[in-house]
Amino acid sequence: MLPNLTKPAIALVADTRESLNQLMTILSPLEFTLAGSYTSLETDEWKNRCIHLWLVVSDNVDEFLDQLDDTDAPILMTENIPDRADAYVYRKWCQNLIEKVASLLQATPLISYENNAFKKDIAIDTFSPDVPKKQKNLSTNKEFKDIWVIIASLGGPEAVKTFFQHLTPDLPIAFVYGQHINEQAAPNLISIINNNSDYQGFYITDMHQLSQGQVAIYPPHQMTSINPQGIIQNYPDLTWDIPYTPNLNQIIENVSEHFLYRMGVIVLSGMCDDGGLSATRIAQLGAPVWAQNPDDCISSSMPESVIANKAASFIGNAENLAQKINQRYQ
Repeated sequence: MLPNLTKPAIALVADTRESLNQLMTILSPLEFTLAGSYTSLETDEWKNRCIHLWLVVSDNVDEFLDQLDDTDAPILMTENIPDRADAYVYRKWCQNLIEKVASLLQATPLISYENNAFKKDIAIDTFSPDVPKKQKNLSTNKEFKDIWVIIASLGGPEAVKTFFQHLTPDLPIAFVYGQHINEQAAPNLISIINNNSDYQGFYITDMHQLSQGQVAIYPPHQMTSINPQGIIQNYPDLTWDIPYTPNLNQIIENVSEHFLYRMGVIVLSGMCDDGGLSATRIAQLGAPVWAQNPDDCISSSMPESVIANKAASFIGNAENLAQKINQRYQ
């Protein structure tokens, strides 16, 4: 299949298939087409593909470099992915790689600058693709008392995992979750929730009646809204306001239009201030807005924006935020 030429095409090279899967997760929020993923370049199959960037992550870079003599595309080479056990080193490595790839892709004429894709922030997903998702019945039909909006960018999936691990089951609330991430990776957020909590994470693909105990994950590629009856609907022909997808300010504004006095917002780790404007507005109108402690974040910009605006009525780490919401509904 030919790559989508509206997006740059990247070919990935690594020593193992596991490393290739990790690279796809790390790079998932960037807008690109996967031209191929290889642990060996001994065949010439790749020579027939349209490739705009090679990313080689290996302890045998020289060997792969020799095999790529015939390519005209730029080659980005780096050492193997560090062990996640050293969280600081791993995060810095991921951030540096993302910045380098984004910088190189920004220079290619195939990127749509109107879409401004690479100003979106990055969400490093920490789910294991080998762990099967729990199958959960979404038809609980329990009416929720309140609706809480969770917004996040870089580091969000890690915080969300911890938050839901410490959340009491059967709280009388529903969640909607906006995470800066690309379309291909967004459904994987389901596993973070379903494998680590009693809540029912689902990716919004059609009209759905939101119920107690559910976590609706917003698609980044389609405008989505919730009506006064709690029915969530996608609009395939409409997109979020750029540069952020989904647009977190728009999510908060839409929910507050119908549920201002039955809602709250939790601002988790992220590199930008998306969501800050709307979160501050609803805080001024009396809705609770809580923020992850900047010291607990992979990237603290998003929580710091609401804290600086004096919009956050509670600040804590991801576990503290879960305990706070448990206490609120005791």
